[in-house]
Amino acid sequence: MTHLIDLTGLIAATPESSALWTFLGRLHPLVVHFAIALVLVGALVELVRIIFRREGGSPFAFTALCYAAVAACLASWFGWIAAEAGVGEDLRTDLFLHRWGGILLSILLLATMCAALLARCTKVHWALPGYRVGLFASAGLVSIVGYFGGELAWGEGYLFRGLIDSGPSEQTTPDIVESSTGTQAVAFTQVQPILEEFCYRCHGPKKQKAKLRLDDMAALFSGPESDWIIKPGDAAGSLLFERMVLPEGEDGKMPPDAPYPSQSQVDLVRNWIDEGAPHDDATPATVSVPRGESTGESAATVDSDGPGQSVDPAVQSAVARLRARGIHVSPLAIDSNEWEVNASLVKPPFANDDMALLDGLQPALVWLNLARSDIDDAGMPALASFINLRKLRLENTKVADAGLESLSQMQKLEVLNLYGTGITDKALSILGGLGSLRTLYVWQTDVTAGAVASFTKQHPSITVIDGRDSAPAAEEGDADSKEQAGDTQPES
Repeated sequence: MTHLIDLTGLIAATPESSALWTFLGRLHPLVVHFAIALVLVGALVELVRIIFRREGGSPFAFTALCYAAVAACLASWFGWIAAEAGVGEDLRTDLFLHRWGGILLSILLLATMCAALLARCTKVHWALPGYRVGLFASAGLVSIVGYFGGELAWGEGYLFRGLIDSGPSEQTTPDIVESSTGTQAVAFTQVQPILEEFCYRCHGPKKQKAKLRLDDMAALFSGPESDWIIKPGDAAGSLLFERMVLPEGEDGKMPPDAPYPSQSQVDLVRNWIDEGAPHDDATPATVSVPRGESTGESAATVDSDGPGQSVDPAVQSAVARLRARGIHVSPLAIDSNEWEVNASLVKPPFANDDMALLDGLQPALVWLNLARSDIDDAGMPALASFINLRKLRLENTKVADAGLESLSQMQKLEVLNLYGTGITDKALSILGGLGSLRTLYVWQTDVTAGAVASFTKQHPSITVIDGRDSAPAAEEGDADSKEQAGDTQPES
């Protein structure tokens, strides 16, 4: 993955506002469906032309192909921006496949368009068959890429959910029953495991379908009260509870497929809401439990010792501070005790004074994105204690050689992006001592070609991307780590 085009670096190099990039990212669904329609219709028209043995390629299919190629390129670009901006924060394998499948489709469409031009303008014998093969292959690939897009938007197994019988369920439609808890209040710690087991997969830290997040109580009860899906004191009028008690198979049923919450679990949620939905005991960063597995008495959480333990109070405090500043913070993956922080889009930009917000995350932070921030050499010493970092992005910052001295103890660092910084050849001598470093970005810096050649000769295990021989590669950690994340993704 070390030689893929670094679209994120190209985006970062453009001095546009993050609001504009967020807007462009949200155009992805509009543009991508335009490309899908053009490819499929063009392939169908060309197939009809072949069946009726008409000479040459279809003019309509050629026109559709040209527009589709342009639309696919734009859709890939906008989709990448969306993932970078946190619109597609799920780190599962299907995000990786959807992202790179879309880029492969764009390349295939461009190549097919070139073959079509040759077929129309020359007598090259292979051009027409090549164009048709490419067009039909594009139609197949766009279906596959679209499938993974649907998985991301609507959840795993969405396409076949209504066709495949999941087998008889032992659960029946829950009836609304009277509270069995009397006057004793139901604590949120009793309800949280139920939400984790049945809701967080689609409405939790890594995915927020319908922009709904059930693991963040503060956000859940923010905004106009009329928009709350939980009405404290009124379970019957709460959308969350209404969806839970819908009959199996009915549109809007939550969760949409088996296993469903047991009668006692439904009663517990009902009583909790009727008693005012108290949530002062909510924990800030819980780990989703795979549906169908027992949750036990308490929520599964993460800390520096591994999944299933209580969150370190220092980590909790740091997460709360960073989120209050508007910075994206989340566990790297479900059932992970490792965290990522993305401060590249926050306004006003992350600066040296903000480095104190990270304090407490030292044992858990493995991915840190400070791209386009206002951090400089004076703020870098604050990073020295984050020795568990594996990926660090400092592109388009004011960091220079002196600041890199603070990275000397990061022996786990694998990916370092210094694109567009003020570093020189001296930086390479500093970074050569990082034993785990595998990918280093020095494009658009003052590092010379001779220094890069000497460095790679001394450290053959490190790939240096300097933009001289090829476009910068996509970060190895962005692709490989997302694929390894299991149920997940960008970050990227």
